[in-house]
Amino acid sequence: MASCIFLSLTILHSARQLLTLRGPAGPRRGRALDELHIINDGAVLIEDGIIREVGPTRRLENLSVARKAREISAAGRVVMPGFVDSHTHIISGPSRLSSAPGGEREAVLDNVAIVRETTARLLSAQAISVLRLALAHGTTSIESKSGYGLNASGELKILRVLTGLGESPLELVPTFLGPHVVPPEFEGRPEEYIRWLCDEMLPIVHRRGLARFADGCCDAGAFTAEQLRPYYQAAQQMGFGLKMHVGQYGGTDGVTLTGEFPFVSLDHLVHVDDRALTQLRDSSAVATLAPASTFFQQTHRYAPARDMIESGIPVALASSYSRVSSPSFNMQVVVFLACRQFGMTAAEAISAATINGAYAMKLGHRVGSLEVGKQADLLVLNVGDYRELTYEYGVNLVDMTIKRGVVVHDRSGVRWPKES
Repeated sequence: MASCIFLSLTILHSARQLLTLRGPAGPRRGRALDELHIINDGAVLIEDGIIREVGPTRRLENLSVARKAREISAAGRVVMPGFVDSHTHIISGPSRLSSAPGGEREAVLDNVAIVRETTARLLSAQAISVLRLALAHGTTSIESKSGYGLNASGELKILRVLTGLGESPLELVPTFLGPHVVPPEFEGRPEEYIRWLCDEMLPIVHRRGLARFADGCCDAGAFTAEQLRPYYQAAQQMGFGLKMHVGQYGGTDGVTLTGEFPFVSLDHLVHVDDRALTQLRDSSAVATLAPASTFFQQTHRYAPARDMIESGIPVALASSYSRVSSPSFNMQVVVFLACRQFGMTAAEAISAATINGAYAMKLGHRVGSLEVGKQADLLVLNVGDYRELTYEYGVNLVDMTIKRGVVVHDRSGVRWPKES
């Protein structure tokens, strides 16, 4: 497929609703999460991939520089920031077409065995097929984790593939998830496995620049807070951003670690009590929730999003895409489920899936909202009102995806560089 032609100056105009999500630096909390700062008949002027002006169409079209710009009409449609999916497992093995006996850990380990034997080239091709579809459905920035290798060769292979996909054209941030579950080689010896991660894997990953974040699972069937403490101590000393899976299947003792470490995000948080909510509120972490994962697994217990929002905890939404436990990359479905199952408003869900997702990846300074100086990552939706995102579920409403000012998806398809 031919590569995109880069045009240095573009004006996208006549949007029926332009959702800017402008606001002060930092993730949106409380009532601010419900404020989209909409411009009716709005326009965005883009220069060299960066937003130069945002405002009413008439004002921007009267700018002298706009007369030289390529025009994109969004007449009658909604324009919003691209989705920022801050929690995925793009490389996670084959689809689970039947329930694995023994539960989540056994399902993960089954796929670990397959990923270890799969070539990097094939893993890359499989990941690209997922990322193409995510891009077509409006995701412009995405985080993805390792954790399906669980030995040196497997984890490094996954991270090398993810790093190679990082900028072309969907922006991908890699995360090291060494302590996903205890691998077979360390069965019954979780502390020894954590020591190995601290002594061997974290230094290699850091030295080779293969991950921006270090993540771990503090949950039933995985690790305890006490077991993960030395891992996070080592990761912090090396300069990794810190993330944690916590409370998806059981207790939330991992939340106590927020008093010791500056977590960027705590993810899932299905099983949380009032004490954990207080600890979250007093931390700097974004609570990243994954309603599609709960929906797919039919556990019928959802994270208490309303309590979090009303407590002032910044909430983000992510797909938690995984072949094992959440095989959907579609952030439009995530927004729909957040409204239906969490009781979030459409505006809250959109904010959580864009600007707060960006802050959950430490990218809020340049993506997640349509403001002067930020990357021109935006979507044109084939709807006249943003609230339709929470009504027409299962339908791709994205008419056009623009990344860094370049149209990377439209009705003709996804424009992805030819794979080597």
